[in-house]
Amino acid sequence: MQLAFGQLGLSPRHFWRMSAIEFQAALDGCLNSVTGTDGLTVLRRAEMDALCAQFPDTGAKHAPYE
Repeated sequence: MQLAFGQLGLSPRHFWRMSAIEFQAALDGCLNSVTGTDGLTVLRRAEMDALCAQFPDTGAKHAPYE
């Protein structure tokens, strides 16, 4: 939880709603800087925001991430 709250800046609410796979992906993105463990480039927050604006979730009550 120290990594979740300290490094990733997650709120308790978001931490407890994450699956183990989502948490691992978040850790991989944070700890491996801009390159993930699979060698692919990890999106930065601004890039993710741009993609979400370009391809919004229609009919969704909540954003996929906050």
